[in-house]
Amino acid sequence: CVDTVPIGENENITDTLVSSDFFASYSTKINLDDLAEAKVTANIPQNIWDPDNQVYLYDPNFSVDVNVTSADVPILELYSDASSVSSDIGGSLRVLDFDLIAKNTTANFSGKAYPGARLFIAKKVFGADVLLKQGVPVSENGDFKISGIPADSLAYSILAKDKEGRQSQVKVYNRPSLYESLDISGILLSPTIDLVRGIVTRGDFIKVVGSAYPQSRVQIQLDNDILYETKASGGGEYHILINTARLSFGQHSVSAKEQDLATRKESDFSPTRTFLVSALAVVKADLNNDGKITITDWSIFLENWRRSKLGDTKATTIIDLNENGKADISDFGIFLRAFKTQYFFFHH
Repeated sequence: CVDTVPIGENENITDTLVSSDFFASYSTKINLDDLAEAKVTANIPQNIWDPDNQVYLYDPNFSVDVNVTSADVPILELYSDASSVSSDIGGSLRVLDFDLIAKNTTANFSGKAYPGARLFIAKKVFGADVLLKQGVPVSENGDFKISGIPADSLAYSILAKDKEGRQSQVKVYNRPSLYESLDISGILLSPTIDLVRGIVTRGDFIKVVGSAYPQSRVQIQLDNDILYETKASGGGEYHILINTARLSFGQHSVSAKEQDLATRKESDFSPTRTFLVSALAVVKADLNNDGKITITDWSIFLENWRRSKLGDTKATTIIDLNENGKADISDFGIFLRAFKTQYFFFHH
C-alpha cells in the first residue's frame, strides 16, 4: 500500500509509506518548483552496513542534511532502504527541520508609533524569535515604513521602544503561505507606560507617563476596571495623575491604549505596570519595599549613609528622603520618625 500525508502544515512536503508483510520503505518528496532553496534535516531509517561484523544493522535514527535549490531538481526525494521481516520496523522517515524559501517574497510593515522611537522586528523559527531588524528609527511625526525584508518565515513580530527605552506591546503577524509576501499597513502600536514611583502612601497621587502617537487619545486602565483619559502631546509624550485615596492598600495595576483621532482606530493595551499603595506615612523610608519599616531598613539606611559619605551618589539618592539632593541630618531624622511611628503602631 502507499500512504501519502502532509508533513506539518506545509503543502509542499509529503511523507510516503510503502509497505508489505516483509518490507517497508519510506520516502519524503519536497516540491521545489516555486522555491528558491530548501534546507532539510531528515530522520531516515536505514540499514547501515557494519564493516566490522559484515552485516547490515538497522538504525532508526540515521539523519541527513540536504541543501538544494530548485535549479538542482524540481522535486527532492529522500528514501529509506530499511527492511525487515515485518512492515513495523520501529520508525519512520521524519522531516525534523525544514526551511523552504519562496522566490522574491518580502515582509513589509507600515504604521504609527511615536517620535524618536526605534523598531525591532523578529521572525519566528520553530517557536524561537530571530531578530531581523533592530533600532530602526521612527520619523519625527511618529510614522514608520519598513519594506523589503526577505520573507522566509510564516510569522513575524514587531515592537517599539520609545526615547526612554520603554517598550510597546508586541504585535505578531502571520504570513498566509510561503509563496506570498506579507504586507501589513495601518499598524497602530500600543503606547508605552511607566510609573514615576512604584510605591505611594494612600491619598498621594501616582504619576503615569509614557509615549503614544502625537495628539492621540490615551486611556489608562486601572486594575482592569477604571478608565482615565488624557491626550498625547505633539511630541508623543503623555502623563496623568491618579489619586490613590479610594484605592485599597496593596498592589494595583495600570495599562494604556490609544486611539488615533483621525481614523478612530484603537491600539492594543500596553504592557502592564504595577504599584503599591502603602499605609506608611513616609514610603521612601521603606528601603527594601516590603511594605513596612523594620530593623532591616535601618541597616540599609546606615550602610547607604556610610557609602554616601564616601561619595557614592547612588547611595545618596537612596536615603535622600526629603529629596533635596543630599544625604544629611534631615534625612536621618525623617527616617527615625518613620521608624518610631511604625514601631509604635505595631507594638501598642
